Amino acid sequence: MTLRFVCSRTLVVLLTTGGVAARVDAQGVVSAGVGVGGAVGDRHKNAVANGRHGAAYVQLHLPVFPIALRVDALLQKFPDGRYSTAVIADGVYVLPIPLVQPYVLAGYGKYGVGQNGQIAGWNAGGGVRIRTPVITLYVEAHRHQRIERDLLTVGISR
Repeated sequence: MTLRFVCSRTLVVLLTTGGVAARVDAQGVVSAGVGVGGAVGDRHKNAVANGRHGAAYVQLHLPVFPIALRVDALLQKFPDGRYSTAVIADGVYVLPIPLVQPYVLAGYGKYGVGQNGQIAGWNAGGGVRIRTPVITLYVEAHRHQRIERDLLTVGISR
């Protein structure tokens, strides 16, 4: 083997493993978050769709894949006192930036879980995670096919 070949191979290995290490450090392999929020927008002029929600997620981001897998649980409370739940599977693309991580996501899930009239639908959205030495905050907006308004969520994650 020539010295040039060995050096080029070494450089490729260092760049490849450095990129993987940077992605693991920036995102982590498993992350989870909880948040609260409200409805925004006015897609169907339906005041009943206003309300609050709580959300939780678990995300698996293997370093060799650019898309993370995420499972969301959503609990909505409407002004009339009704509750609705959803379970959603998403694909998430995160820009591997150390402090501020923008991301986009899209997925499919079941809405009205545990109730008569459970339906399936898609969702898409985007957000940003802000890492601090003490805590990681996130803000995201989701458009859900089966929910009358778009949802804005603010939360903490790890």
